[in-house]
Amino acid sequence: MAFPLTVYGKLGWEKVVTSTKKHKLGTRMELPDGRVFYYAFSDGTIGAGKLAQQAALVTATHVRGRAVAAAALGTKAIVVTNSGLALTKDKYADGTIFVSDGAAEGHMYIIKGHPAATVAGTFKVTIDEEDGIQDEALTTTSKVGLRLNKFLDAKLYDSNAINGIPVGVAPVEVADNRYFWAQTWGEAPILMIGISSIAGYAVRPYSTGSVDGGVRGYKTSIGTVARTDAQLPQVGIIISLATATGYALCFLTLSR
Repeated sequence: MAFPLTVYGKLGWEKVVTSTKKHKLGTRMELPDGRVFYYAFSDGTIGAGKLAQQAALVTATHVRGRAVAAAALGTKAIVVTNSGLALTKDKYADGTIFVSDGAAEGHMYIIKGHPAATVAGTFKVTIDEEDGIQDEALTTTSKVGLRLNKFLDAKLYDSNAINGIPVGVAPVEVADNRYFWAQTWGEAPILMIGISSIAGYAVRPYSTGSVDGGVRGYKTSIGTVARTDAQLPQVGIIISLATATGYALCFLTLSR
């Protein structure tokens, strides 16, 4: 079976940004002080100390409900019927394919690769699993969804258009279309919106306003938006406070 690679880096390696790919997306790096980073690729610029989020969906037609051909146990590929958008070769490589309905629902596999596909064509998804499909076979009743690797096309967290999970904080200035290390665990400076937060309390993404990539303390409501902070993920815990538009030191708790 395929497992994510962990790199045990030296202090300063987290600041390396390149235009060429040096590691597999999602490679984990742990530094001597315990901070954890994941290898990502940027879609747009991301400032140092700002939160990045997963890319928006390629198209809603790939999210769930795609028809497949029957696939027996041990099969290392799943033939999917495309719809809605022509697909480029290996767009979903290192991403996931999961069974959203029907036989084998609830199962998920990592995608090794796939060919290009026309809007109404079929394409064969090769899964990155030594033993192929396991536990339950797929039938023509099975429906699948596909998702990009969460570290592909990571973008600045949009305070007005939340459409992806947070994937980490940039430790340096990151230009568009660059490979970088997104921090998910340990001490990190991060843009803090507002000064009402308290050391030792949790912070979540800032979700209402014109400032992107920041966090703020939890409240019971968000302006006039009809939802509570409980619906937003915790990013970390405040260590030191900041000015209204400054950077606070936080302990990130996104992923260990």
